[in-house]
Amino acid sequence: MDNQRLADTVRNRLAILVDVPPSSIHDDTAFSELNVDSLMLLELVALIEQHVGFELPEDELRGLRTIRDLQRYVDAAEANGNIVPKVVDEH
Repeated sequence: MDNQRLADTVRNRLAILVDVPPSSIHDDTAFSELNVDSLMLLELVALIEQHVGFELPEDELRGLRTIRDLQRYVDAAEANGNIVPKVVDEH
């Protein structure tokens, strides 16, 4: 997934979750500044996994604080081949 599309997807979802205009959320805006709670973060992770097609390990996500951090993580995972395909339950 290209970086800008990932950033826009996350930004738009965050905007809905925290009820702010997407234009007010920048790549370096800390999730804590937006009062993103753990439930919102889980929803974001599920959305991102759906878009990138691989799982994002929870233990590695704890250190990600911004959209830019997410972009870098996804880029590195794809470049290094450190991805676990997302299992889709068809039931």
